[in-house]
Amino acid sequence: APRGFRHIAGYLCIFLAVCAWRLRKSGSFAVLSQKQAPRRHPRWAERKMHSMTMEVLMEMDEELAAEEASMIKRKTADFAEGERVEGVVVRDCGDSIHVDIGAAADAILERGDFIGAADRRVYLPGTHLNVTVWSKANHTLSLRMHRFNSCRCQTCFQPKEGPVHRQSCVQCWNVGRGVPPLFEANGKRLHCVVGPVPESVHEKVQALIKQGNTYWDTWAEKSSRPLQKGRLHGVGIQLSRNRTFPGTAQLRGRCNEVLGEMLDTEMVEVLNNATNEDVWQSFRWYKPPALPSREPGVASIDPADGGSVQSYIGQGYMAVLSNCSEDHAPPVPVAKLLGVPSCKETCPTCRSKGCQACEECCVHVDQDHSASLLLGIQEEDPIIDQMAFFVMGNKAFPLAGGRAFLFDGKVVPHGVWCMRGHYQGMAFVKKVPYKRRARKKPEVSRK
Repeated sequence: APRGFRHIAGYLCIFLAVCAWRLRKSGSFAVLSQKQAPRRHPRWAERKMHSMTMEVLMEMDEELAAEEASMIKRKTADFAEGERVEGVVVRDCGDSIHVDIGAAADAILERGDFIGAADRRVYLPGTHLNVTVWSKANHTLSLRMHRFNSCRCQTCFQPKEGPVHRQSCVQCWNVGRGVPPLFEANGKRLHCVVGPVPESVHEKVQALIKQGNTYWDTWAEKSSRPLQKGRLHGVGIQLSRNRTFPGTAQLRGRCNEVLGEMLDTEMVEVLNNATNEDVWQSFRWYKPPALPSREPGVASIDPADGGSVQSYIGQGYMAVLSNCSEDHAPPVPVAKLLGVPSCKETCPTCRSKGCQACEECCVHVDQDHSASLLLGIQEEDPIIDQMAFFVMGNKAFPLAGGRAFLFDGKVVPHGVWCMRGHYQGMAFVKKVPYKRRARKKPEVSRK
């Protein structure tokens, strides 16, 4: 029994030794496999490398080229004034905003009380803006907002907005010293009335111009004043030759409709209800003219004085030479609204002789027999670089959305400034035949 037990114990020890050896061998192989696994290239990695075709590589090259091109900055001289660009706000410095428009240096969008300036809200970095390159000076780009979107009314210049206010705001203005007043209201001497253009008048003016262009476009001269900028056509009677302007018969009815509707507006009622006591004590030589009358109407002779109410339709018209330079600065009132130098600072003629003596400045006076009823129409939110303004004395009013004016064109310097854009306008005035004064014969001495 003891000998059999010894044999069994020996076999058991041999069996346990073999099992331990196999376990050790298998464990070392697993560790070796883990160490050598990263050194090998599995088949899935080889398949992935082969799946990258030439098309994928070309797309990667294009993306890298686009990134490199975006990092190349344009020189300041490469930007043109009036060019529309998209920019990203870099930082808000309080009185100005630095905008990245792809230039070598940040462009500046200023805050201020002028059209096109940034408003008072905070501009966070990364905000995208549509802006216009306004000027280049000293390797710096000055920007303006691309479109006109004012937070205040451009008739009364108060912080009020909305279509209800714009369609009802009527304001009387004094446009400067030395100008005879047209009427008096609340003890103030005033020269003009500014108000809105009714929507129905908008539609009638558009229809009138559309009908007129059907034959105006066929003329050899596209304007009755070809030497001046834009197009101007008259509907009325040429009193010096006693004949009507071309197209008067077709457009006279539409002109009378526009005139009649404008004479029924609130701004005309304000003028009719004004008091004129002691208003002309300082201008005894001045007699305020009456408004154009609906009777007998446009292109009809008034038997009282032989005159006639004339209508003038303008399309981008300015009382300047047709070849005038676009670099001519605007009149002082427009320059204040835009925050730019005026013609008094940049034009030698305007500075020394006055704007009326300069053929590139729009300010002028007329020789009409009545007060002027004028309306100008432009889109509601025009591009700021293409905005139109109507100037009267020391005031200027944007025509965005449409505005109407009552004033005496003989004594109030006025004009439309729209150097790069387009607008549509109509004016109603009364003309009378020019009377030549008889010259006295010199007395011959009998001696």
